[in-house]
Amino acid sequence: MKKWVLFSLIFISIAVGFTASGAGAPSGQPEASKAVIDAILGGFSPSEYKEGEISDKDIETILQCGQKATSARNLQPWHFTVIRNGEIASGLCRHYKEGGVLIVVSGRKMEGTGGFDASFDCALAAQNMFLAAQALGYGSRMYYSNVDRINAGMKDELGIPEGYDAHIFLLVAHIADGVDAMTSASPRNPLEGNVNYVQ
Repeated sequence: MKKWVLFSLIFISIAVGFTASGAGAPSGQPEASKAVIDAILGGFSPSEYKEGEISDKDIETILQCGQKATSARNLQPWHFTVIRNGEIASGLCRHYKEGGVLIVVSGRKMEGTGGFDASFDCALAAQNMFLAAQALGYGSRMYYSNVDRINAGMKDELGIPEGYDAHIFLLVAHIADGVDAMTSASPRNPLEGNVNYVQ
């Protein structure tokens, strides 16, 4: 399949596959654009999940969305490790339920690139996958806890390539019944406290 067709399908899955309450795009915007903004503004990180398999097709779509992330100098310094092993996953993530997956985002050590740090690009890739998982109807949550443990002694076990360090990982799983953004999302600080304008 040609790349542009695949990326178009990925965008459609994000734009159309997610419905959320909350503020939306300005009136008059195309429905696909509004759906993307609604997905961002209506998204949340559930803390309660239930058992259930994630299909290979959906995992592939989520990974493709991570691969499409913005990257400084287009270096694309990330590597994705998909953990389906329940024993390993539950040892790393307290919210894990059987059938869910963890995706570890590792970044290449960037020696000789003028101080370039792969962590920011890895975070962008993780955010793309977080939104894609929610667009497909799953819950997702990102973690920095246990990243040091992965780097200290689990990289060989997880098949993380030499010269890479884990920066973040995310859980993709089915949301527990009765959980929604109204009851589970942490409130955001008011925007006016975090922005200033220079005219």
